[in-house]
Amino acid sequence: MAARSIPFLILTLCYPIWHVFQLQWAGSDPHMVVESLQNYRISIWMVWFIWAAVAVWLKWTKRHYRFFKSTYGYIVIACIIYGYYHSKATGLTGSPSPFSDSYTASFFAALLDIAVLFALTAFLQAAVWWFTQRQHRK
Repeated sequence: MAARSIPFLILTLCYPIWHVFQLQWAGSDPHMVVESLQNYRISIWMVWFIWAAVAVWLKWTKRHYRFFKSTYGYIVIACIIYGYYHSKATGLTGSPSPFSDSYTASFFAALLDIAVLFALTAFLQAAVWWFTQRQHRK
């Protein structure tokens, strides 16, 4: 079943990639850039939800963590791309920020998403590990 789910999971990556193209096509219209950036962030979370569910299922049924590692890799890459476009959007819109430049604000925005997604994924991974152990059932 794991080999059959790979094309579906690759297909789920098309959704955030589509939003990256929309960010490129938004040009210099601040409203379009902000809307596209929000849609990209939502797509990151949607794909993470699907990948985390598949990773939990694979660990529960097949007893391997390989897909959890892929999920961590996806999180890092997607959030780095988010930080890059966040920096461009902040520079374009001139949004007020407590930081001196758009790079620092974007770095912390991406770092926050990475931290939250890593924490949630690690929690799911630990929970699946715990519930697949026999000693907790006694």
